[in-house]
Amino acid sequence: MGTGATTVSAAEPERTSSSLPAIQFVFTGNHGKDVITDMTREDSIYLDASYFDGMKNGAEVLDAYARVAGRITYIEFGEDSIQINNWTDLKALAGLLHSAEDLL
Repeated sequence: MGTGATTVSAAEPERTSSSLPAIQFVFTGNHGKDVITDMTREDSIYLDASYFDGMKNGAEVLDAYARVAGRITYIEFGEDSIQINNWTDLKALAGLLHSAEDLL
């Protein structure tokens, strides 16, 4: 990880979908370069509403900003990025991606 990178993960020991409640990962403003190490299909990602400008849903955001390389999904917004380790299913991820405005 480069300077300014943040690794985001749940508490140890390693969690399973049945061991801990779903996590809401929230990224707003200039969040820098972040890494999610333990995303599950029960979790959600909330992005700054500006990333949704002109887009209807998470699938459109991913079409514009995401790529998969190996077993990692990268969502890149210029200087800000989110790396999701061990995740390659963009279709499933689209359903877990929301605007941070939805939290209000």
